[in-house]
Amino acid sequence: MVELDPKHAALVAVGQATDANASLIRFFLEGPFNDSAPFEDEVVARFAEATLRAIEIELGTNRVLDTDEQEALGQLGAACAKFIEGWVG
Repeated sequence: MVELDPKHAALVAVGQATDANASLIRFFLEGPFNDSAPFEDEVVARFAEATLRAIEIELGTNRVLDTDEQEALGQLGAACAKFIEGWVG
């Protein structure tokens, strides 16, 4: 995954989350995309990338996080990254 500065990471996160939210709204309003897929695109993967980018921003700031918070964010970020690798690759 490409390293981005915080502002660009935020922009990617917003774009991915917005697309995923739009798909969920479309599902709510119109129902499943087709008989074999609820969504036209990869909603979970888009949220995973948005979450990963938000975690990168969070961990990259000077905000003081206790060890448990850092560990939890690290684990969630690692899980998102692994999921994205499987989605892309």
